[in-house]
Amino acid sequence: MVHQIRNACIYVVWKDKKAFTKDMKRIYDAPTKQAAEAALEDFANKWNSKYSYAIKSWRDNWEDLTAFYKFPLEIRRIIYTTNFIENLNGKIRKYTNNRLKPYWIRE
Repeated sequence: MVHQIRNACIYVVWKDKKAFTKDMKRIYDAPTKQAAEAALEDFANKWNSKYSYAIKSWRDNWEDLTAFYKFPLEIRRIIYTTNFIENLNGKIRKYTNNRLKPYWIRE
């Protein structure tokens, strides 16, 4: 989901970015798949004339993105925010890198 959001925002001009992301948030923050589809339609009606590639990207990837709505909202927040996962991976990498290096090479 994070990659979809970033991909959709790449070419949005600065003055539209706040409104664009606010409208897009209604899609990925929807409680159900049906609510997300309705939010996507509203989003498409508003922004398709200006950012049709972003709408096309959402629609092209919709089947993969709908699996996201099978999880409870709390789990979805963890999934679409990668900070938690990246932080955990960083700690694991730090520990394993230090353990694998000989003691005279460690910093």
